Amino acid sequence: ILAQFTAVNANVEKVHKLITENNNEVSIVFHGGGNFGDIYEAHQNCRLLFIEHFPLVNTIIFPQTIFYKDEIKKNNDINVFQQHKDLTIVVRDSISEAIAKEFCNNVLLYPDTAHMLWKSKMTSTLDDNYSQNKLKLNRWDCEGLNEKQKIDFDWPVIIHKSDLYFKSVIRRVSSISTPLIMDKCIAYLWEKHCINLCQRAAEYFNRYDEIETNRLHGHILSCLLTKKNTVIDNSYGKNFTYLEQWTKDSDLVVMQIQEVKSRGK
Repeated sequence: ILAQFTAVNANVEKVHKLITENNNEVSIVFHGGGNFGDIYEAHQNCRLLFIEHFPLVNTIIFPQTIFYKDEIKKNNDINVFQQHKDLTIVVRDSISEAIAKEFCNNVLLYPDTAHMLWKSKMTSTLDDNYSQNKLKLNRWDCEGLNEKQKIDFDWPVIIHKSDLYFKSVIRRVSSISTPLIMDKCIAYLWEKHCINLCQRAAEYFNRYDEIETNRLHGHILSCLLTKKNTVIDNSYGKNFTYLEQWTKDSDLVVMQIQEVKSRGK
């Protein structure tokens, strides 16, 4: 059963209907990433909403990095998560693993799901505009070391107006009451759109000989394309904890040390 919800259109009523119609033979799956904690409030609130409303439904959170600035907020979230009876949290590094064990008993340590893209059609074939220069992929958001300066390249550069319009339409349609077949169509279209964006990013990377980035998925994409990549940490240490766990021994990878804020709990 495919039904897609986002942090802005979480629909408890629709999920409850799906569960009832399928005799409780349903699992709730959250995508992975680095938004578990108190930095990305909308995403966390979406998780909390479903965790609280469906405490008996098998629920899986795909590989995440966990980070909290506020200990009180973390403890409040722990209290909600601990009420769930069938929850699995998958994490991307050992620090997140230790934190996740405060939230539930079933915690797994796995690499980011983006590594599964190695099976796709993305290749390391050079682009027609190939340059031996280095591409600097520098975060423009709150995880960048200098979020006020939009310098170098970041993902929004390859996002077109048509992409934003498509996203807006998908959100609008999926937020209203629609039959299951419509939800399946939405999920199918969104999957195709995401694959297209990944391919577009790969083609952009293939214009360059080497990548320098403080985006974790910039690092992973570089490895998938067998590009040499220099990794700078993000604002709270997420990138280096991931590299320490999985990829630092690769001949493709260089860790560039800069001053960042401590992870901690």
